[in-house]
Amino acid sequence: MKKGSGIWLPAAAVLAALILFFLILTVCLLGSGAGSKESRTEGTESSKAAGTAGTEERITNAALDDYMVSSGTEVPIPGNQALENPEDYILPESAGKVLTEEDLAGLTAQELTYARNEIYARHGRVFESGELNAYFQGKKWYTADAAFKDAQLSSVEAKNAEFIAQFQNQNNLTYTPK
Repeated sequence: MKKGSGIWLPAAAVLAALILFFLILTVCLLGSGAGSKESRTEGTESSKAAGTAGTEERITNAALDDYMVSSGTEVPIPGNQALENPEDYILPESAGKVLTEEDLAGLTAQELTYARNEIYARHGRVFESGELNAYFQGKKWYTADAAFKDAQLSSVEAKNAEFIAQFQNQNNLTYTPK
């Protein structure tokens, strides 16, 4: 036996164990949906194509928008807790601050549509869309007002609603609630 040859086998075993550990850790993190918002919203074309209802794979926001448009099915959007939390707003500052593109960046077509209508819902607007009515009825802050008029919006709110609509059109992010 040569001098020092006994060190390679334990070193190789340790290296293999570390590689296996990191591989298992990566699979566990990807499988549990952990990660940053960026990793949840960015994806490859193959992951976008895989975005169908009932799968355990994470669906990117872009793929989700494509799926909702093609299937006509409303699917909850992962990542935006405001859609699920009855106390939250998608854009809480839209009532008093003029919005910028940075405020809207990263929102899906559905989120933008809900955020635009959230401005009207704060004043009690009753919507023609059953989907929007159901969504806002689920918010603790919403109180329907059949007498609502668009004139009740402040100038900032009116500008923000128009700005969101323009942003959606310019970026092909339109969503038509049912």
